Amino acid sequence: MNVPQSAKMELQAIEEKFKEFENCWTETNQKVVEIECLINWYKSFKAAYHGLFVELQRRVHIEATVTQKVAEYRKTLNDKFEKEIQERNKFNSRAIKYLPPAFHGLLSMSPLKYEIFPTENVSMLAGLKEDDELFAGIESERETACSSTLNSAPSPSSKEYIKKRTTTL
Repeated sequence: MNVPQSAKMELQAIEEKFKEFENCWTETNQKVVEIECLINWYKSFKAAYHGLFVELQRRVHIEATVTQKVAEYRKTLNDKFEKEIQERNKFNSRAIKYLPPAFHGLLSMSPLKYEIFPTENVSMLAGLKEDDELFAGIESERETACSSTLNSAPSPSSKEYIKKRTTTL
């Protein structure tokens, strides 16, 4: 079959344009994927900041709970210590004069006293409380700021974007 030279040249030009199109298409799809990754990256910032406030509230609550329990345990220990001193004094006042002097030193000793204290000198959350200004109202302010920033950027999936691009080409 004899194909005119002009048709061969036209076909070759079309093939070159098609290769250019494929390269451009591939490059565009790579950019779309990169943009989607960036969108997800910035959405992760929003999630991280939301998580930060939730985590800080959780830590403040736990520290307050533990501090309350420690205060209760300290009171219980001190009460038991004082009661033991009273019991020992009562026994000593009744019986020590009838026992050999070798036991007087042993019977006069105070009971062991225990204390509960933190292993760190300063609380990480020393300035924070559950009702602190840090938590009051900041949630809605942060939500508004983050959502307006993220809503202004499009977030199509690559398949949807490619489908739209294909229909417009």
